[in-house]
Amino acid sequence: MKNIKKIAGILLVAIMIMAMTVNVFALTDQQLIDQYGDVFGEDSIQDGLDHIEDIAPGKRGLLYINGTIQGQKYRLYTIASLESWNGTTYSYKVNPKWAAFFADGAEGAAYANVDAQGYFTWKTGTDEATMKEFTQKALAYAKANYTSSNMDEAEITADGTGYARWYAKYGYHLIDSDTGTLTSLTTNDPHQVITLKNKAPTVTKTVKNGDAQGASNTASIGDTVEYTVTITAQAGAQNYILHDTMSAGLTFDADSVKVYNGSVADGNLITEGTATYSVAGGTKMGSDTEDCTFHVVFAQAFCDTLTADQKIIVTYSATLNGEAVIGGVGENNEAKITYGETSQIETAETKTNTFTFELPVFKYTGDPKTALAGATFSIKDEDGNLIKAIQTEGAADGAVEDVYLVSDDAAAVTQFTTDATGKFTVQGLAAGTYTLTEVTAPQGYNKCVDVEIEIAEDGTIDIANAEGYVEIENKSGSILPSTGGMGTTIFYAVGGLLVVVAIVFLITKKRMYYKG
Repeated sequence: MKNIKKIAGILLVAIMIMAMTVNVFALTDQQLIDQYGDVFGEDSIQDGLDHIEDIAPGKRGLLYINGTIQGQKYRLYTIASLESWNGTTYSYKVNPKWAAFFADGAEGAAYANVDAQGYFTWKTGTDEATMKEFTQKALAYAKANYTSSNMDEAEITADGTGYARWYAKYGYHLIDSDTGTLTSLTTNDPHQVITLKNKAPTVTKTVKNGDAQGASNTASIGDTVEYTVTITAQAGAQNYILHDTMSAGLTFDADSVKVYNGSVADGNLITEGTATYSVAGGTKMGSDTEDCTFHVVFAQAFCDTLTADQKIIVTYSATLNGEAVIGGVGENNEAKITYGETSQIETAETKTNTFTFELPVFKYTGDPKTALAGATFSIKDEDGNLIKAIQTEGAADGAVEDVYLVSDDAAAVTQFTTDATGKFTVQGLAAGTYTLTEVTAPQGYNKCVDVEIEIAEDGTIDIANAEGYVEIENKSGSILPSTGGMGTTIFYAVGGLLVVVAIVFLITKKRMYYKG
């Protein structure tokens, strides 16, 4: 028999401080109904109290967990059970499953004593560091020695009510959840309500758009697209895995992955390794039903160091490739976190979109507008770089408009010529300002001046017509007709007159010379 009421209270408080994720309240029957009747339902509480009276009066209490997350699992491990008490003194016996943990020389022996008769007594400090150390070791022992078939109390998978409960024996218990909640149940009062403050981890994803970060950006084919994933971790993290899936128009750069603690700064960079994280391929993991693009798998040793709301930042990049969707829904990149005992619990997915656009050109003359073939253009971006592209569509007879796709391929060209339709289209361009220059005009026509074109963030073009084309008009030069017409006669007459005048002037000048 040991008077440990005060010690039990200290133990409870210490573990609460360590976890920083729970509030624990010990309550009588009436207090439970009065304070939590609206939360759990008075009828539900009363049914629970009646059930205890039927199965183990005076030996079990209702243990409610308030604030559960749907789909997550909650597990209760009984370390020691109350054997007897008289209101002032209490006697605990170790659970036989835990005897090996507290045996001489075992990890638990440094924290509690178990005598030859199995009586349990806490013997070490209750400071935060000690309690954190104890609970982590005890939890590791529990996971190694318990299975679903030998649990002290049934494992609970939380439903949508926001709470769960056990008919728990009076004693010391370790409670574990997929979010890492750790606490204990003492015997000072019959019932306890554990209100979870901890949250599931969350993940947000952004993409670089200029100098800013956002949910979307635009890019030209061949551009590097830079991503940032921010994980808000929680204490007691278990088996964190980042899953990332890119659509076909994005090519992942496996060497670009970097992980930071707190913020993106050289001093916060975490080195990849067995005790931190590893970058894995896309083969299914955790809750995946199909392959991803890649995974970042966080080591449990690293997860054990995480505190509530700690930020873990992952940066990486991809290249927009020739399979990119032009306009429309763009190329998406989705990320999520899975966690828990088997990494089956998952966060909501977060995603970004990368858009790329096209620049259609229509060359014409006259009114009504007549298509002009044979006009050659170049396009420069706002930095003065020539756009290079390969032809992907077109027909010699103009039945199919020529279409070019931005590319660094050796066969790429920097000049684009209108076909019989008077049109061509260059696809795979980011939003921005472009300069269209006519390099060669069709025979008999003047070259047009350079045209500045603005492609907006939504892909619209500032000077496009109703069909989306940039219209370029060519006008013919002052070319003489080859035959007939009054215009020719006038030129001949004026030319002849000038010749006559020149001859008369020359003869007159010579005569004046000889007379002189």
